[in-house]
Amino acid sequence: PIFTEALRDQQVKEGTKVVLSVKFSGEPAPQIKWLRNDGQIIPSSSFKIVVDHGYSALEIKEFFPEDAGLYTVVARNLGGETRTSCHLDIEGLSLSSGIPGSQVPCKPKFVDFLQNKDVQEGSRAHFKFHVSGKPVPEITWYKNGVEVRPDKNHDIIKKEALVQLIIRHATQEDTGRYVCVAKNEGGQVQSSAQLNVKAPQEPPRFLDRLQSTSVREGDTVKLSVRVTGKPEPEVTWFRQGQQIMNTKDFQISKSGDEHILLIPEVFGEDQGKITVKATNSAGQSQCTADLNVEALPNPFPPEFSVPLSDQVIQEGNPVSFMTEASGFPYPQYIWQKDGRALDSYKDCSRYNVEQNGSRLVNLWIGWMVARFWSCPFNTY
Repeated sequence: PIFTEALRDQQVKEGTKVVLSVKFSGEPAPQIKWLRNDGQIIPSSSFKIVVDHGYSALEIKEFFPEDAGLYTVVARNLGGETRTSCHLDIEGLSLSSGIPGSQVPCKPKFVDFLQNKDVQEGSRAHFKFHVSGKPVPEITWYKNGVEVRPDKNHDIIKKEALVQLIIRHATQEDTGRYVCVAKNEGGQVQSSAQLNVKAPQEPPRFLDRLQSTSVREGDTVKLSVRVTGKPEPEVTWFRQGQQIMNTKDFQISKSGDEHILLIPEVFGEDQGKITVKATNSAGQSQCTADLNVEALPNPFPPEFSVPLSDQVIQEGNPVSFMTEASGFPYPQYIWQKDGRALDSYKDCSRYNVEQNGSRLVNLWIGWMVARFWSCPFNTY
């Protein structure tokens, strides 16, 4: 690259606008970089850089003593690199003050400013900006009004105009308002930004998924899942794509990571595909299972299929009677002796009825002769 129009030294009035410009050529088109005292100039509210087809300009919106120095433009392409430089000074500053310009205190000035940051917990948080001033400003960092000092997790770095605060492993405790104060004999300035440290995120994941189940009409049904995630997922239940709301007929609850849908009395219309959706800011997961409801048969009254039969036994021997009846709802049985319920007799402990209620066993008969009845009944 070559410069067809190079930089020239200038003296300018404090507070005025300054424009430095160059023209250049080269093939391929060169990359352009502006430097001040060998430090790269970053475009900001104070410094504007224009590059357009062989022309480049640096605009300093308001020139202050701390902006004085050596300005350089670097043009670089595959063919090599070339530079042009100039000095910018405050007009008449040395004469009016009687002090060498380089020794006049200049209040610190931010070339760019701190920016708000959002980071994940455990990751690196990095604040940086550029500041100028004479003498070189002292830098102090604060978090929520408390000074931040270098330690095993906090690095404070100042290299020429670049100032950095690095938090190696950010935690929730690092969330807050950070302020950097730059101070020298000419005065002080500050810049601030908010750091938000977000808890680690994990999308929802089912530890125990829904299981398909078959029940009879009128039964109680309990469906459950276990789900994890960060932040804690919000769980929603659906039947056939329609959200299930928490009511007395559909009771939704949770205990730890277990989420439960309880149907105290299930009906045929409750049959279908049950879906659980778990959602958090990291994502969504879902699982589906079938709820099959077997319809109840039509009710009919009890009818003996195995009636009682008379028996003759030796006194003192055990005897058992067996009977069976059909009906819906399923019949219950009442056993009687000589027209009285067995539990009304003082020696009722001699009588033992099996759990299904269809047989009388271990009935010890003494001198008496008796007649026994089995009376099945249901609500129909």
